Amino acid sequence: MKLYTFGCSFTEGQELENPVEECYSNKIANIINKKHFNFGSTGASNDYIFRKVFELINKHIISNDDIIVIQWTHYNRKELPIVHNNKNYYCYIPNSYNIYTDKEITRQAKEVSVKSSYTNENLKYENFSEFEKQMEEPMKNFILNFLHEEYQINNTINYINSLYTYLEYYNYKHLHFFGWDECKLPKVFENGNNFLTETFGGYTNTNIDKHPNKLAHEKWAEFLYEKLNKEYKEIVLSEKNKLI
Repeated sequence: MKLYTFGCSFTEGQELENPVEECYSNKIANIINKKHFNFGSTGASNDYIFRKVFELINKHIISNDDIIVIQWTHYNRKELPIVHNNKNYYCYIPNSYNIYTDKEITRQAKEVSVKSSYTNENLKYENFSEFEKQMEEPMKNFILNFLHEEYQINNTINYINSLYTYLEYYNYKHLHFFGWDECKLPKVFENGNNFLTETFGGYTNTNIDKHPNKLAHEKWAEFLYEKLNKEYKEIVLSEKNKLI
């Protein structure tokens, strides 16, 4: 059993002093004493979350033995794929004009097992800053002319409902929630025990213009563990791995 988490900066742990160690994903993994892979990505959209979950399932990386935790983000964000020099990149509009490689699981030289590696580095570190500048105007044009709020809302509802239904039908262990209150949408599976009515930001009293701090991640991890343990009885708390 492994833990896979998906979301935006709230899941990645933006603004934490040590995101890898202090994010809620790692805190839950410590509680249940399981390996985890955090696919939270700063600025990410629901397109990315939907795509990434299915990608890992279709590649048989995620199995029915694993736990999937999904933090849905704001419906107005959109992922745009870009090909440059025969390599795939992505940008997340309208909140950013930066362009990133995808986030993947990579094998580290000193590690026997596979672990999650943060690979979505800004293209500026690869000397493609001029390319980003060239793409800025086309992205602004897309935002002004093609980013349609009603379409984005309906698309997000479809993403959530279809992914939730798929995971339920094939007996995956999964838990869903929205990042903050302004993300919440009607007509999604909020009646099930594994789709929380509480949001990460709302439950931890995080200001809308801030990211959850270390204490908020700890509090949210404890809350999510309680929900997971109630829904899936095989998750057993190890006394030596209690959250501190």
